[in-house]
Amino acid sequence: MRSPAWLLYGMTRSVAGELMLTQERILFETSDGRRIFDAPLGEIIAVKFPWYYFGGGMKLRIGAEAYRVSFARPGNLPDDLDQSGDIGSARRSGAEWKTALTASIRNR
Repeated sequence: MRSPAWLLYGMTRSVAGELMLTQERILFETSDGRRIFDAPLGEIIAVKFPWYYFGGGMKLRIGAEAYRVSFARPGNLPDDLDQSGDIGSARRSGAEWKTALTASIRNR
């Protein structure tokens, strides 16, 4: 499973990339190829889909690190022709990730 995503830092900083899930691992790779995290699913301590993300994001804790993930393009980025990250696709991605991660965590 793969989705365009943004890691959110504070109120004004975000990093674009791709969130990926295999049967054994979850990873986030930036658009310039840096891996922010690459962890076995067993290291996921918590995953939440807060109501205020409107289904288009999640909070993820892997080991001691916490991450905020948005499937919608943050408002602090310039507009371009790329339509990935619109609210409709963000909510669809959020629902898919919720199903996949909930099943993965439950099956441990």
